[in-house]
Amino acid sequence: MKQEKEQERLKKKEDRENVKKEKEQERENKKREREEKAAKKAAAPKKAMSAYFFFSNASRAKIREEFPQLKITEVSKKIGEMWGKLTEEDKAPYEKQAAEDKERAKAAKAVFDAAQPKVAKRNMTSYMFFSNHIRKELQTEFPDLAITELSKKTGERWKALDDEGKAPFVEQAATDKERFEKEKELYGSPPPKRKKKDETDSKLSDKKLKAMIHKILDDAQAKGENISRKKVRKMLETKMELAADALTSRKEDIANWIQEWMDDGDE
Repeated sequence: MKQEKEQERLKKKEDRENVKKEKEQERENKKREREEKAAKKAAAPKKAMSAYFFFSNASRAKIREEFPQLKITEVSKKIGEMWGKLTEEDKAPYEKQAAEDKERAKAAKAVFDAAQPKVAKRNMTSYMFFSNHIRKELQTEFPDLAITELSKKTGERWKALDDEGKAPFVEQAATDKERFEKEKELYGSPPPKRKKKDETDSKLSDKKLKAMIHKILDDAQAKGENISRKKVRKMLETKMELAADALTSRKEDIANWIQEWMDDGDE
């Protein structure tokens, strides 16, 4: 009995150390990704500014001087109101600046892209093409809305379109998909998208994790297969795409749910 308790204690200690190592490795990976992303961003050419941003930069100091009591968000709102009242003639100088900056950014991007390793650029969906098409219109119509609210407006406009209205964007998406397939043949597939940290981590509810385990066991039983606890965990990692550290930290729960399934089968 004493020996069993000692083995159990050592096993728990080993599990804790494994979890710690996995978390440290995850932190190192994330740190490296951030550094690589920051380095690439620093080397990348500056993006083109819109006419509204040129106007905003030209007006901000004057507004702060005239209304020193306004908060940053209120200053931005004020700039949006002023922009909305400008005539096309008033906007013309800023539109010209934006057009010139667009050409500058285009040339700089071409030089930057030429120096980068070739990789297939993922294709865009019809909704993404529509979103790019309508963004400027929505920013002008709703200058005070946050990005999240503008995205919501974009979704509403898209849902309101009939098949005929969506057709140009569907065609653009189909053409872009062909372009992507050709680039994949030339340069290979792009790296896989990083999964969002949602229900694949330790925040997964007990109810859902338990249901996943019982489904694996039910499927194995239906096929007449014997399945070990180790194999259950492996299938959770592969088929269900759950993080290894999340499973290690809940090893005891998993064992209990497997035993619960076995007890139910014996009744």
